Amino acid sequence: MYFENKNFTEIKHNLDTNEVFLIFNDVNSKIPEKLGVVKANVKKDEIDEFLKVAKTELPKTLYTTFTKKDLEN
Repeated sequence: MYFENKNFTEIKHNLDTNEVFLIFNDVNSKIPEKLGVVKANVKKDEIDEFLKVAKTELPKTLYTTFTKKDLEN
């Protein structure tokens, strides 16, 4: 199964931990502040390739939903 979304509103990459967060508005939610967040571990030299793939498809195992409130904690 793949999750598809090409409209990321924000991309965060923590170089210390290699964690990448791709944040987007969850279009399936009736709650405006609901966000989808894709979290993955990606090495610095692989980030460009990861972002190319992320714009078309990502395994659902990398996908988690959060709200803005969750991200603030």
